[in-house]
Amino acid sequence: MIDLLKIDIEFTIFIKLVHYSLFVIHTKTTEFHILAWYQSSNIDDFAHIPSATTNNQPTQITNMGDTISDPLTLHHSDSPELVLVSKPLEGHNYGQWSCSMRIALNAKNKLGFINGTIKPPASTDAKSAIWQKCNDIVLSWILQSLNPDIASNVLYCTNASMVWNDFKDRFSQSNDFKFF
Repeated sequence: MIDLLKIDIEFTIFIKLVHYSLFVIHTKTTEFHILAWYQSSNIDDFAHIPSATTNNQPTQITNMGDTISDPLTLHHSDSPELVLVSKPLEGHNYGQWSCSMRIALNAKNKLGFINGTIKPPASTDAKSAIWQKCNDIVLSWILQSLNPDIASNVLYCTNASMVWNDFKDRFSQSNDFKFF
């Protein structure tokens, strides 16, 4: 006879393993971390978890929605070398470039870094370093999407919103075709 409680516990271990692997930074040692975690796990450690067979309720998996919706969260694929738009800013194409960048930054949940809605916290705030890291990532994405001559003019800027506003002031006066 199949031991449903044991199957449920093993399934719970599997879910926890998957959940854990989502938080491990993907490096060459990811498999080692997961294997080490699984080998150190003991089925008896999970005996206190309610079983779907004992209370007729499905096992609930933790929702990561709160973490994903936080603009200060960086995904493992959010690297400084990432190119978000296919055509770099040349100056004359500011309208198309800014529209493409806003779409890409919104998809990455980082639009607030350029429109000023995600303000830097006080330097004494625990989130200050995290904000700076996210701001630097957004700055690097902007730099990756610029013509080298334009990039050299903003290379030493430290705030993505200031760079964005500078481009708006400099290039939005062009004759780009506008859709209304």
